[in-house]
Amino acid sequence: MNAFLDAVKAKDPARLKEATALHAGQPSETRPQNKKIFEAILEESLSPDDLDELAKKLDGYQVSGSNDATSSGRLGITLHKSGAGGSFLQRTITVRKEKAGWKVVDISGEGKLESMNGGGGGGGGMRGRRR
Repeated sequence: MNAFLDAVKAKDPARLKEATALHAGQPSETRPQNKKIFEAILEESLSPDDLDELAKKLDGYQVSGSNDATSSGRLGITLHKSGAGGSFLQRTITVRKEKAGWKVVDISGEGKLESMNGGGGGGGGMRGRRR
């Protein structure tokens, strides 16, 4: 997982391919909107502009947790970063267990968790809101 984030940050197509699951881009593994980007990563044909866009989407995110692995060998890794006004932005990166280890197969859209303290009315905590 960190290998994928490091490869994106370094904008290194070879390292990015190495951290990506062989099944990434297949309809059963990857969201339709991410199909082309994962196919390009595996073919090492990702354009510099697309790599820059991917780096921008993941910039500042840090691993904050994970869910339990499923029997199909998939795991969701939660990423967070601070947003404006005390909010947090969240993404989930789905990884798949392969012979060579855990590899990335999909990236979710960005979600926003807003602080409940900022809107008047007491109480702490967070509430989730997807964009």
